[in-house]
Amino acid sequence: LILLKDESIAKEKAREYLRLADSHRIFQNFTTCLILLKDESIAKEKAREYLQLTDKKVIPQNIAACLEVLGEKAADIAEEVLKMPFDFANQRIIFRSLHIASKIAHLKKLAEKIVLIAFNCDKTKAPEYHFYLQIMKVPLFSILSWQNEVDRLLKNYKAINRNLFYSLTISHMEKPEVLKDSCLYFIRNWKNEFRYPKKHWGYFMRSLAHPSIQLQSELREEIRALSSGMLNNESCPSGLNEGLDLIVFSDKFPEWRRIEDAEKIE
Repeated sequence: LILLKDESIAKEKAREYLRLADSHRIFQNFTTCLILLKDESIAKEKAREYLQLTDKKVIPQNIAACLEVLGEKAADIAEEVLKMPFDFANQRIIFRSLHIASKIAHLKKLAEKIVLIAFNCDKTKAPEYHFYLQIMKVPLFSILSWQNEVDRLLKNYKAINRNLFYSLTISHMEKPEVLKDSCLYFIRNWKNEFRYPKKHWGYFMRSLAHPSIQLQSELREEIRALSSGMLNNESCPSGLNEGLDLIVFSDKFPEWRRIEDAEKIE
């Protein structure tokens, strides 16, 4: 279904699956079908049905998918989640609840509480740091402590952890202007970026996708020329080859768009 997500047959199979009485039992299938059909009424109906089950907390992946499908219509569930005793094991659910809370005024204080937990946790530990990365992916511009943290990070963007910068590209989907200088810095200093091996290069592809590049012809040509240099350099990470090929040979830049699975680090 994932491979065929743009095909009508995949969507029809997903509808058939969701019509099953126990479709939620296999969470991989349930969540895949929900997200594939998230704009359709059957997905929203099944999501609401699942959230009303008494055993819903058994499968957190299902809850997260339901929250994503329902959005603000699941504000009651998001509020319930944010009021629960905090547990790093519930990161995915909290992440989706915060997305909903960011759009609803009366949930602001609950969101602020979660943000402070993320900022005050021991970031030397993997689960805690991962949660901090997730918090910075949520557009919580109305929360002063979150905005102050963004300002602090961007003030010294040359030294920012690159996975953390990737998080900022997700939260700033609608406000990319403040990331322009940092994105161009990473691209123009690609030799230095390539010098240090990294597991994830999503931040670099997101930099290449910055809208300012599309809007300025001179800048676009500069980035194409730089991309050609990257491709011809032996230190170019294999994970960037496909995207750079499209830029250099097809003049097709990556899109500055919503990431389907933003919980992942790229």
